[in-house]
Amino acid sequence: MTVMLSFVGLAPWAVGIEVIECDTPDGVVDMYNDSMLLSATFTCDSVPTLSFLLVDCGSGREYYLEFLGVKGLVFEQDSLTFGANLWDPRTVKTFYGVELPSSEDVSALEIRTIVGNYNLQCDSVRFRWGGVRNPR
Repeated sequence: MTVMLSFVGLAPWAVGIEVIECDTPDGVVDMYNDSMLLSATFTCDSVPTLSFLLVDCGSGREYYLEFLGVKGLVFEQDSLTFGANLWDPRTVKTFYGVELPSSEDVSALEIRTIVGNYNLQCDSVRFRWGGVRNPR
């Protein structure tokens, strides 16, 4: 059975590619080249949700990339990032991308970050703006 993801606040992603941008009503947001990952959290308020908080390095504007209705979450930490002060998030790429497999089950995703990989299934992907952070 094919499960289709719903997209809220961004244009749907194509399958079989690595996604590094979100096409939002306010324009394209580049998560790889122009942003820094601030945090990843998993909450269980109304539905299990994996949220990534990122900041656009140029404007200081924060935003959330959220995966709602998460099932089967597996996190594999990158051994190279274990320990303090091994890398400076302001000088390296921190969010590598989201891969949607080109199979029938397009609800299965792999999200790659500097600290490790997240594998999961979800019902929907949501983009939303947060506050403004002082650029460093």
